[in-house]
Amino acid sequence: MTRCPPNVKCRGVVPALSHIMLHSDTLANEFNDILNAVEIFAPFQPLDPAVVFYAPLQFNTRDLRLSQDTFERNSEAWYLDGSGIYRRKLVNQARFENSRLLMESATTNKCENYNAEPDSAAENIITSLSPGATFERIQDVSQLQAAGLSEICTSGFVWHLNNQSAAGESYAQFEGFTLNTNPHTMSAFWRGTGQGYLRLQGVAGTPVDLPGAYEREIITQDPPTTTQRMRIYAWPGADLYFVLNQFEEGDIATSPIITEGTAGQRAIDRLTYVENWFNQTQGMTLVTLKPLFDLSSQIGDRGLLNLSDATLGLLYHDELFFKTYDGVNTAQIAHGGSIPGDIFFIAIRWLTNPAELQIGLSKNGNTWQWVASSSYDGAFAKDSLFRIGRALAYLYHFADVQIYNEDKGTAWIEGNYPP
Repeated sequence: MTRCPPNVKCRGVVPALSHIMLHSDTLANEFNDILNAVEIFAPFQPLDPAVVFYAPLQFNTRDLRLSQDTFERNSEAWYLDGSGIYRRKLVNQARFENSRLLMESATTNKCENYNAEPDSAAENIITSLSPGATFERIQDVSQLQAAGLSEICTSGFVWHLNNQSAAGESYAQFEGFTLNTNPHTMSAFWRGTGQGYLRLQGVAGTPVDLPGAYEREIITQDPPTTTQRMRIYAWPGADLYFVLNQFEEGDIATSPIITEGTAGQRAIDRLTYVENWFNQTQGMTLVTLKPLFDLSSQIGDRGLLNLSDATLGLLYHDELFFKTYDGVNTAQIAHGGSIPGDIFFIAIRWLTNPAELQIGLSKNGNTWQWVASSSYDGAFAKDSLFRIGRALAYLYHFADVQIYNEDKGTAWIEGNYPP
């Protein structure tokens, strides 16, 4: 699936991309359901040895899939496909949402009940019911299917907290402690009539109107101690149905994690390329990044793209800046935080004349801004693997990563990127 530039005869890809495996269109649905998810630039060697250039290799999900030695995740995981249905990926299978590669950090759902397939014993759920209220599991197949949840909640059962005849509020509490006092996020897919809310045990909550069809309710709170649990409340007169309760450390809700009587875990997503990408003294990398949370809320360095050496951060960020680091020098540029829908176009250039490390940013396609370090020690020019997701924080969508072992200059970047 490689393409030579116009009017140039190419010998082929150098190096061979042995970690990519082709498959036929008939297998497409087994792996990915959205096209053009990732674009990686691979080097071409033209017939004229004096000319060196790099042309794109496209990861088209009807033509290619990532091999197991390329993509890593040591657990199953769920994602929302293009038709609005939650689907499962097995161990070491990549997920694509909204035409982008979905990468998440390792996360634990601390709830210890059966959150996707409610059990008749309601194991590890403690209820406090106002007189007249009931709590049970019931079938809600059509509503689950309409919400795209039928593949993750295969039994068709949900929890039903019926508080319509009660004068006071009622709740269900899930076993599983916070274990620390860091912010925790609670979520559940719920529907019904009247009002309900999620909150930590011992922390106040605010009732909200229940939706008529299943939607994911999300709230983040700070636990006062290490022994808080998650609760879901039905206000007096409310009729509440819910499933997939999730309780995780951090300030966002990640993709659903199934629990079956004990806490559930999802491993970190990592995408690794073992070829010698960074083998020239000058080059550049372009990245399209869509954070699924506010960048300014994440304190401390969070790795996005990394080389094999742990001290080398090709691209990372903290609550204020995108950064690049060559082992000695750092170049950083303010990102200004983010809101849902923001897309960041980021460029990194490593140069020998002048000797500097440079980072550029175009937020939502606006005018590029550039910042350069005072020097560059050539650390990127080495034999190295390249990894997306060495130390991810929460969720990101990567639309494409383009790597060049030559520098095309800021004018070329500004004229051609965003594509």
